Amino acid sequence: SIEISRGCGSGCLFCADRANKRLANASVEGVISEMEYLDKIYGDYSVYLEAPHFYFNREWCDEFARAIGTREKRIPWRCTTRVESVPTEMIKTLLSS
Repeated sequence: SIEISRGCGSGCLFCADRANKRLANASVEGVISEMEYLDKIYGDYSVYLEAPHFYFNREWCDEFARAIGTREKRIPWRCTTRVESVPTEMIKTLLSS
């Protein structure tokens, strides 16, 4: 997995991160750099983008989709999020990457 952010702070009773303030997202450049490192080590792999609350603004989402789209090696990736936290248009952008 590649850690994208830490903390959430939404206060959900079931969550271990409920009281931890959400920290800034990892930079897209940093995430891509980690993927390139994994390319060298593993060859074929998939990656889980780890964040207690996977939520990004439109700018981060667009930059990530562009960066993934220009990588020489395409890898499957996945994440989890709260259904109400990411607008549908951003899901479509991420889906295309």
